[in-house]
Amino acid sequence: MKREFNNVIMIPYAPSLQKIKIKNFKKYQIAFRYSNTIKNSLSQFRTGTDKGGVYCIPCNDCNKKYFGETGRDLKKRIYEHKGDIRRGNEKSSIFNHVSEGHKVDFDSTQFIFRSNSYVNRRIVESILIKKSPNFNISEGQYQIGEFPLEVISHRLLSHIKIPESNK
Repeated sequence: MKREFNNVIMIPYAPSLQKIKIKNFKKYQIAFRYSNTIKNSLSQFRTGTDKGGVYCIPCNDCNKKYFGETGRDLKKRIYEHKGDIRRGNEKSSIFNHVSEGHKVDFDSTQFIFRSNSYVNRRIVESILIKKSPNFNISEGQYQIGEFPLEVISHRLLSHIKIPESNK
């Protein structure tokens, strides 16, 4: 069955527009375009001066990584992690991993997902913690069900390059 798309009007979706009947356009079909999709929400890669994103700190001694998110400068956040090690902060994932005899590679820390959106950063961080070998204490802020996790992570992880371990 061949579909004809010559007489289709694409408009942004709005709930109130679904009920409108267009009398003068009987030969046209209306199709709604949804701008708030998983792809659009999570594919907000940014470059340049943006400071926010999800970052990865690899371990030199094993294949695990630490995943974190910040809306600030990454160098400042790394400095805070190093401070947790100096102070012996037992609530810190990085301190706990180092205290087990591992050495984390702060020099290889990098953003792997850029976004100014707090919610998007937390979702991506939660997915990475759930789907990648890591030494995070937290499971992430969002607990995503197994089916949506598979769908979202498949699409997301195809766009994110997680650095290889130096091990």
